[in-house]
Amino acid sequence: MLVKIEDLKKGDEILVPCQVDFKHLKLLRTPVLRPDKPNSWRTGYKNVQCSICNRTSGGNYSNYVCTGDVKDHNDKISFDLNYRSIWLISREKEEELL
Repeated sequence: MLVKIEDLKKGDEILVPCQVDFKHLKLLRTPVLRPDKPNSWRTGYKNVQCSICNRTSGGNYSNYVCTGDVKDHNDKISFDLNYRSIWLISREKEEELL
């Protein structure tokens, strides 16, 4: 389902187009609006910390194959979700987050 950035919550699994691929991300934090600053060109939401499956280790390509499971995520990144198409894959239940 296509969602907006303001609808996302901590624990959501999303797909985001990036160049010719899609990134499968799991949000580790809820997106937060940037504070209003006068004369600032940068508006919208701050970068969101996410977990991701990284196929490289130490700069060398490995035969590591990423499945669709978040248990395979082995890296954390900060990702800019502003002005992107975001597809919601799944949402964690409230009890699991506590």
